[in-house]
Amino acid sequence: MVMIFKEEKPLKHLFTHGRVYTFRTTLRKGLKAKLPGLQLSYMDDWITWKRGGKKLINVRIYLIRKVERLLFLDAEIKDSGYASKKEWIDAIKRLNKGKDCTVGYLYMVTIPAFIPLKQIGKIPTWEEIEKKYLRGDKNER
Repeated sequence: MVMIFKEEKPLKHLFTHGRVYTFRTTLRKGLKAKLPGLQLSYMDDWITWKRGGKKLINVRIYLIRKVERLLFLDAEIKDSGYASKKEWIDAIKRLNKGKDCTVGYLYMVTIPAFIPLKQIGKIPTWEEIEKKYLRGDKNER
């Protein structure tokens, strides 16, 4: 099941750094929460920027932990794509449009090293992503 990134900042962080932390209100099918100290649960999938959007790239999605309160996102801010915890929490609330999003799941989304080399040769720049996928450049499709 595809993972959608509607915000530019985390998507840009993923393509720039190869990984990003993301908060979701639901547990992804196929992933099970494990006890602390055990191997992380993960699944291979792909991402896009909108519902029905074109595939951007294959990713590996790790379930990090269940989040009981959004205030507990301190350690992951650096790799969230956001400058501060407040900015990240505001984005979570905006994306969930008023739904209760105080409890959810923290995931780390990565671009496995072998995927960019096989599929696209390199990790694209943000300008390349915008041109090819987000601006609807018909010459590239």
